Amino acid sequence: MTSTGFKMAISPGLFSNSTNMSFLYGSTGPPESYFINDISTPPTHTSNDYNKSFSFPPSDSDIQRDQSSEWIQTLLLILKASAMILIMVAAVCGNLLVIISVIRNRRLRVITNYFVVSLAMADIMVAFMAMTFNFSVQVTSR
Repeated sequence: MTSTGFKMAISPGLFSNSTNMSFLYGSTGPPESYFINDISTPPTHTSNDYNKSFSFPPSDSDIQRDQSSEWIQTLLLILKASAMILIMVAAVCGNLLVIISVIRNRRLRVITNYFVVSLAMADIMVAFMAMTFNFSVQVTSR
């Protein structure tokens, strides 16, 4: 059985011609190529694309493509980390300015602004505690 494209070996008996698979493929069932009757002989691959994808040693163009892809991924990681650090610093500094302005200016010491100061403190805690963990998850991709 030869064909071009991706192949997957299925153990015999897993699917049979009598299996009702209309929920996946409609009333016609799966195409006949999905059934593997003999697994004693390994499948042969005749597609040139398949043979090219596993060529050894890698060619110079493959190495250049890998290096450029790695460089782009590194650049994107640096940009993502820089943006997240900038957001964290801006959140802390902006909220500190709110707190300092209420503390230093006597006219701003009203009950309404105490709620704003409370919100600013909560925002600083989010920036320190939650954003740092989110930063580590985003940068390490885990």
